[in-house]
Amino acid sequence: MTIALACQQLGKRFDTVLALTDFNLSLQAGQLLALLGPSGCGKTTTLRLIAGFERPDSGEIHIEGRVVAGPQGFVPPENRRVGMVFQDYALFPHLDVAGNIAFGLKGGREERRQRTESLLSLVGLEGFGARSLQGLSGGQQQRVALARALAPEPALVLLDEPFSNLDTHLRVRLRAEVRAILRATGTTAIFVTHDQEEALSVADQVAVMSAGRMLQVAEPWRLYHEPVSRAVAELVGESNFLPAEAEGRVARCVLGELDLRQPASGPVTLLLRPEAIQLTGAGQVRIEEVQFFGDHQRLRLRLADDTGLTAQTDSRRRFQGGQGVGITVNGPVLALPA
Repeated sequence: MTIALACQQLGKRFDTVLALTDFNLSLQAGQLLALLGPSGCGKTTTLRLIAGFERPDSGEIHIEGRVVAGPQGFVPPENRRVGMVFQDYALFPHLDVAGNIAFGLKGGREERRQRTESLLSLVGLEGFGARSLQGLSGGQQQRVALARALAPEPALVLLDEPFSNLDTHLRVRLRAEVRAILRATGTTAIFVTHDQEEALSVADQVAVMSAGRMLQVAEPWRLYHEPVSRAVAELVGESNFLPAEAEGRVARCVLGELDLRQPASGPVTLLLRPEAIQLTGAGQVRIEEVQFFGDHQRLRLRLADDTGLTAQTDSRRRFQGGQGVGITVNGPVLALPA
C-alpha cells in the first residue's frame, strides 16, 4: 500500500509548553485515522503541523513521499495538497454554496461548474448551489465545508473536531455520511476528536494521544480489546481495573482465579470491560446505581471488600439499587503492567 502520510519524530513547543514530542505516524492511502485524546493533548497541533499552519521544531513530515516540513525545507500550506475542514467550518458568508465549494479551484468556468455540481451531488446537496449559507443547517454547512475540502482532489483531508457543533442525533447520522463520502472518493483523512465512540465507530485506525505523546495506534477492535497500557484503556471505553498476581495463564484477584489471554508473571493490573461481567442472580454483590440506556444498562456494583465495579448488560432484566447479585467473568481477561 502507498504511504500517504509519514510523521517522523515530530516535536513542537509553544514557549514553555511542550505540545508534541517524539511523534511518529504512518498512514496508508485511503485510510481514515482518528486522533483521540483529551483537550490539550496535542491533537490540533498535530493537524496544524501537517497542514502547514505551524512549523515543527524537530522531525519531518512526508506527504505522498515528498518532504513538506523538516530540516530540508518547508512547503507552505497552499502547496501541500491538503484539504482542511475546520471546527467552525470557516465558510465564506459572502459567497453562495457553489461559490464556497469552487473557491480556489483552477481550470475553466465550465470545468469548475461541473466539479462543483459533482461534489454537491456527492454530499447530498443537489440544487443547493445558489443558496446562501444563512439558510443552511449546521449539518448542511458541514457538508459544504467537506465538499470544499474535497474539491481540488487533495492528497489528504484534515478535519478538526468536525462534529462537535452538532446535536447528538445529527452528529451520529452525519459521521456515518462523512465516512461514506470519504470511502466513495478513496480519500485519505485524519479527524480530531475527544469522543471515544466517534473514533471507534468511524475510523480505520485510531491514534491515542496524551500530553503530546502518541500512546498507541491500532484498529478500533485491537485498541479496545488489547490496549497496551492502563492509560490507553481509560481513554477508550469504560474499564474496570483490578490488582492481581499472575502465574502463567491464571491471575488471582478479589474475584478469585481468572484466566488470562496471554501468560504473565508477578503483579499485574487486570482489565475487565463492563460487558465481561455477567450477573448470575442473587448474591453478595450490591448494586449501587442503575443507568438505563434503552438497549443496554450499566450497573455500578460494590463488592464485600468495598471494591467498585461497573457491569453492562442488556435491558430486558430489571435491576434496582440496593439489590444483591452474583457475578462471574466471561472469558479470559487482559493483564496490563501493574
